[in-house]
Amino acid sequence: MTILKKINKVSVSCALYYLGIFVIGLGCTNLFSLQGYLLLVGTVIVAASAILDGGLQFNRKYIVLVLFCISFFAFSFISGEDRTVRNLLYNFCYYVFMPVVLSAVFFQRSHDRNAKKATIWSIASGFAIGGWLLIVSTYLYAGNDFDSVIVSFWDNHSISRTGIQLYFVPLFALSFSWFLNVKRCNGLRYWFVFVALMLYDAFVFYYSLEIGNRAIFVSIAAVIVFFFLLLVSKLRSNKIKLAIIVICILMILLIVGMTLGILPMPDFLANIPVIKRFLAGGSNSQRVKLYMQFFANFWRYPFGGTYHVIEDRYVHNFILDIYTFGGIIPFALFLILLVWYLCGLKSAEAKYTLGYDGLFLFVGIFTIGMFEPLFEANAFYIPIVCLLFEDIFALTKEPVSVRSIKIKRSYRI
Repeated sequence: MTILKKINKVSVSCALYYLGIFVIGLGCTNLFSLQGYLLLVGTVIVAASAILDGGLQFNRKYIVLVLFCISFFAFSFISGEDRTVRNLLYNFCYYVFMPVVLSAVFFQRSHDRNAKKATIWSIASGFAIGGWLLIVSTYLYAGNDFDSVIVSFWDNHSISRTGIQLYFVPLFALSFSWFLNVKRCNGLRYWFVFVALMLYDAFVFYYSLEIGNRAIFVSIAAVIVFFFLLLVSKLRSNKIKLAIIVICILMILLIVGMTLGILPMPDFLANIPVIKRFLAGGSNSQRVKLYMQFFANFWRYPFGGTYHVIEDRYVHNFILDIYTFGGIIPFALFLILLVWYLCGLKSAEAKYTLGYDGLFLFVGIFTIGMFEPLFEANAFYIPIVCLLFEDIFALTKEPVSVRSIKIKRSYRI
């Protein structure tokens, strides 16, 4: 009877976890403009699954992650202009509750690779559906004029190009991880996933050209280059390796030559919105000006608020924007977390976590974040980045239990 109770408890916990990540994935679609509510409900369900499974467990690096979330929430709210109760609750949910809870559950399930992979694929798929819905609604509203306006079925205001690109990046990055890792090239399931991901990547590439945001192409290029580097490292034939490297170098030289005007740019390429922006320099001078204004004034606002004295609200670099809104404390804590994450990737045990999925997702998110206000454009990216961090931090075998909740077993890799 006791064994049956334990089996039932584990089964219910597992069912709740997958139900929770399904609701979170649904929330990422922003269906009926319910993103925040669905993400909150999904996080509560995931937390319930963890408590039922024995309680929350974490390590010492997780404590630093919690301090980052709390400090970023507190200082960005204090230095902000909107100090309403509604904004306080909004920021608390996205900056503290969701990342803290989801990261703790990730640590608790460090033994369960399938559950963690299902989590990030659910999030990425939800964003992908949300991006597709934005494209459809904009097409119905304004035709193919994506460079001018992007609208949603559910909201009465237009959406920034950065906002929609953040819907595209996660699944695009994960698709290349799937292409690299797939071992069996037969069966209906394989071909269905292969065709679906190829169509999605083509969809992202085409509409990103139409929308005209340059940052996503930096992210796309980084993901593709990373893919080819890993692919070449897996090949046994030195001749094939050399051929791929030569082809990549020639393509890079061709792109650089056309961008700099050394080689002629075909008209059909020059008329594409995003290529026009690359050729015209886009907002390069404005971005440089923002950087200069930030570095000239950041010391005056050590606890957040630098955005008051720069022309744009954002520096368009998500790490610097942490300082812009939250000041030096969350900025320093985030840099510590980032260094720990990068150092943790060298561990041989890293392959037992999310593996290439986590790496590709990090490359895609980090590169677009270097040119866009990542956390401000979509606050749910804070929990996503924290999940990637905690996935590697779970390799540290220093479990700490929540004393108020009895931990019935210890999960270690």
